[in-house]
Amino acid sequence: MAGLPRTALENAAHREALARLLDGGDRAVQTWEIVASDFLSPPELWEAQQVFARFGEVQVWAWGGFPQAERQRLAIAAGNCPWTKPWCL
Repeated sequence: MAGLPRTALENAAHREALARLLDGGDRAVQTWEIVASDFLSPPELWEAQQVFARFGEVQVWAWGGFPQAERQRLAIAAGNCPWTKPWCL
């Protein structure tokens, strides 16, 4: 399996964070498990959501400790996963 395309890293402002998230996306697709990221800053989160929106293989949701949290985590699941939202949100 080839995994999610790494071409998204070429012009990324937050390459390290995005590389970790793409690895998590690969794991979510392979194992059908929901993968949770570390807490992301607002710019990292925005960039990740823009990148993952282009992929049909995965779906993502942002959440934090409370609704207005500045730093949030990203839940990554396989795109054909039967859930509409992870149970943890």
